[in-house]
Amino acid sequence: MKIGIIGCGAMGSVYASFFSSHDFNVSVIDKWKEHTHKISSTGLKITGPKLNKVLKTIKVVKNVKSLKNENLIIIATKIESLDSVCNQLKQIRNSKTQFVFIQNGIGSIPIIKKYFSNFFIGIAEGFGASIIKPGHVHHNSMRQIRIGHLKKNKTKEISTIVKLWEKAGFNANKYEDINQLIWEKFLCNVFLSAPCTAFECTIGDLLNSKQKLSIAKGCLMEAYRLGLKNNINFTFKNPISYGLKFAKLMPKAKPSMYLDFLNRKKSEIDYINGAVVTLSKKKGLSAPYNETLAEIIKTKEKDFA
Repeated sequence: MKIGIIGCGAMGSVYASFFSSHDFNVSVIDKWKEHTHKISSTGLKITGPKLNKVLKTIKVVKNVKSLKNENLIIIATKIESLDSVCNQLKQIRNSKTQFVFIQNGIGSIPIIKKYFSNFFIGIAEGFGASIIKPGHVHHNSMRQIRIGHLKKNKTKEISTIVKLWEKAGFNANKYEDINQLIWEKFLCNVFLSAPCTAFECTIGDLLNSKQKLSIAKGCLMEAYRLGLKNNINFTFKNPISYGLKFAKLMPKAKPSMYLDFLNRKKSEIDYINGAVVTLSKKKGLSAPYNETLAEIIKTKEKDFA
C-alpha cells in the first residue's frame, strides 16, 4: 500500500512515521530542505509515548507528479499553500488514489472544491507534535483521527480510509457531519492557538493562569456563538467544558501557531482567530477577544518570513 504525504512538518512527520512503521510504503514532499535531507540520509526519528523509532524507508520525492501511483495521499500543508497544492494534484487525479485533507482553521473546503468533487477531510484531535530538529519529530499525545466526507452517501468509503489509519496504529473514527467535525476542531484551535502564542506559553501554563485562561475562554465563546449563527449542530452544550477537556489531554504541548512563532514563521492566524473576526462581522457579531489577539499575533509576526 502506497501512501503519499504532502507537508512533512510536525504533524505530517508523525503521519509518515506511523504509516512507515506499520509497513506502508511512504513518500513525502516538503519544501524544508534540511528536514527532508535528514529523512533521506539518516531516516526520520520519532519519539513519544506511542512510538520511538528511526524510520529509514521513507522516500522523499521532489514533486507531486511522483505521487501519481499512490493509493492514499494525505495533504497536511497550511491553508495558505492549499490552492497551489490542489492545482498540482489535479494533474494526477485517478480512480485509484484517494485524498485526505488535514488543515487547521476554516476556509479550506472552498479552496479544495475548486479542484475536487470527491475528497475526504481529516481532523487530528488531541495531538501534540513538534519538530525537535531537522529529521526528528516528537509527539506528546494522540487522541484520534476523525475522517469525513462532504457527501452523505460515503459511509463505506469513509470506513475504508479509517481502516488504513487504524492499520497504521492510529485511533481513527468515521464522521458523518463534516461541518460539525470542522467547527468542533476549529473551536479548540481558537481556544488555544492565539492565546498560547500571545502569552508565549504551553497549553498547561495557559490552563494554570486564571487571567490567561479567561481570555482564552472569551475567544472560544466568540467562536461558539459564530458557529451557532452558522447553524452548526455541536455535539455539546457547554463549549468551555469541551475546550478544557481537549486542552487537558496535552498540557506540555505548544499549539502549531506558537511553534511557528518560535521558528519565526508566519502563522495561520487569519484562518483561525482572525477568521472568527472576519466571519463574525458578516453575521453582525462582535469578536473583541479574537480581534485583539489576532492583532497582537500579527504585530509579533510582522518581521517574519
